Amino acid sequence: MRSNLLKKNSITLVLYLCLGLAAVITIFPFIWMFFSTLKTEAEILKVPLQLFPTQFLLDNYAYVWKSLGIFPRYMFNSAFVTLSVVVLNVFFDSLAAFSFAKLKFKGKNFLFAFFMAALLVPAQVMYIELFRLMQAFHWTNTYMGLIIPGATSAFGIFLVWQYMKSIPDDFLEAARIEGASDFQVYWRVSLPLSVPALASLAIFQFINTWNDFLWPLIVTDTTEMRTLTVGIALMQSNNVTSWSWLMTGAFISVVPVLIFYIFAQRYFISGLTAGGIKG
Repeated sequence: MRSNLLKKNSITLVLYLCLGLAAVITIFPFIWMFFSTLKTEAEILKVPLQLFPTQFLLDNYAYVWKSLGIFPRYMFNSAFVTLSVVVLNVFFDSLAAFSFAKLKFKGKNFLFAFFMAALLVPAQVMYIELFRLMQAFHWTNTYMGLIIPGATSAFGIFLVWQYMKSIPDDFLEAARIEGASDFQVYWRVSLPLSVPALASLAIFQFINTWNDFLWPLIVTDTTEMRTLTVGIALMQSNNVTSWSWLMTGAFISVVPVLIFYIFAQRYFISGLTAGGIKG
């Protein structure tokens, strides 16, 4: 028994060490990026490399935020586009998921299979035709062109659909008996009970939209409409790259994602038994 306990403890210790090593490898680039924002250009390029700066400087933040001038505009564009896409995704994806999971209509299985087939097609493949569509609507270099193509996603529909299928039909039937319409059943019953799935969808969509680079680069052509990822890329030039400014811009862009993730995590477990029949 003592031998088995020792063996079990040894395996546990090895697993924790592996997990700790993986955590260090994962988080080290972010640590390096943060300390690089506090260094001068010479310190970043110094050989041998050193993690901590000799003097903690905030000049890079002041320069990137104020001297570049357009950086706050990049932040606003990314925040507005990302939040709009998240809200639209949560609403439309959950509405479609509810229809597929709880409603009966002709052709439902075929239509659902059609949506799921979209998961097999990389988004980049559709960018040429999507851009031509944006041109036809005169939405290039506009917020509509940045937001509308991401307003729904097959992945989001599938994610919420899986969760809504587990909601007991008795809840929905009780609401219908009391006179609730299909939309009221969705809004007052299914939606509150699906908060954990919706929070997961919001996190995924926030990260994907905030970090999206290719589509904003394609659909915008003026500095005022660029998002943060494109703006940071434009901080580089053909002749010289300021790594201190680049690291500072990249670190600033990471902070909202971390804040949103920490905030949304609270809602992963809530909503399991939330909601009600009457409202």
